[in-house]
Amino acid sequence: MDKKVIVLMSRTFPLGSSRAGEETGFKASISDGRKIHTIRDNFAVWANKLDAIKKGGHVLSLRQWAGRPYNSPQVEILRTKEGVGYQSTMIRYDHKNNFIVAKVGDAFVPINTLAKNDGLSVEDFKEWIFGKNPQESKLFKGIVIHFTPFRY
Repeated sequence: MDKKVIVLMSRTFPLGSSRAGEETGFKASISDGRKIHTIRDNFAVWANKLDAIKKGGHVLSLRQWAGRPYNSPQVEILRTKEGVGYQSTMIRYDHKNNFIVAKVGDAFVPINTLAKNDGLSVEDFKEWIFGKNPQESKLFKGIVIHFTPFRY
């Protein structure tokens, strides 16, 4: 039996967001192929886990909590070895111009494309990465975890 690399997807928008408590719709958008990746910080940790899938004996398991986090069971949304991969990402928010620039691997990616492929609107994506109403310019460095063959 393969060991699982578990990636938890949020069922609801986090506290502090404009949509706190509302359903994210990630389960449905993963199932119907609209959400094709997730973005996380801590590149080195996730890259190491995902490399284990390429080497064999591991499988990616996307899950979400059935109810309240840590007080309910996890429900598996997708289990796959096929198409799993990753790319580094840097996403910069320019507060002065209220503008976001995203780079995935070596490619600059339009923010509307990155947000859509992550299952979010641009505004929800901005809040998810940088918080509600950021008051200064910020830089996010992380990893795009792909669960389809698509790459930027």
